Amino acid sequence: MKKVLYVLFYPIILIYKYCYKLKIKHFFCGVTIEKIDALSGRDFEELVELIFKYCGYKTTLTKASSDYGADVIAKKRGITWVVQTKLYYNHQVGNSSVQQASSAINYYNANYACVVTNWKFSAQAKTLAKVQNVLLIDRQNLIDFLNCLKQEKKEKFFSNLKSYLVLNN
Repeated sequence: MKKVLYVLFYPIILIYKYCYKLKIKHFFCGVTIEKIDALSGRDFEELVELIFKYCGYKTTLTKASSDYGADVIAKKRGITWVVQTKLYYNHQVGNSSVQQASSAINYYNANYACVVTNWKFSAQAKTLAKVQNVLLIDRQNLIDFLNCLKQEKKEKFFSNLKSYLVLNN
């Protein structure tokens, strides 16, 4: 009986997933870096969660405080990412964010860590991220993502980011 229901509803599930992706894509087409800069911290976390959802990850937004260094947990094909977000205005993201993301790997039993910001990373943060194998996504990467979405090239965007780390995802 369960298998029959699955076969009957599978096309509906596929249509729902497709429509959901179109809805997210439509949302991102109206997003600019200026609009991202105007978000609240929690809204930025939700935006980053949507980016991972759009790219096929199952996501969870952690609670607003005491999140143990991760704002978003993203899972896909047995790979788990912890994502720390930092919404700053004319202020570089320092290495404490990289440390938080790196420590979140153990707490959430994740494979990889990532820090996403609407601004830039300090030289110390970049050095530490390289040593601790933490992926950094900065302002230019977000702009590239929005441009890739408009040109239907989201896979290219993520493969470029993943080539920064040698990942077998």
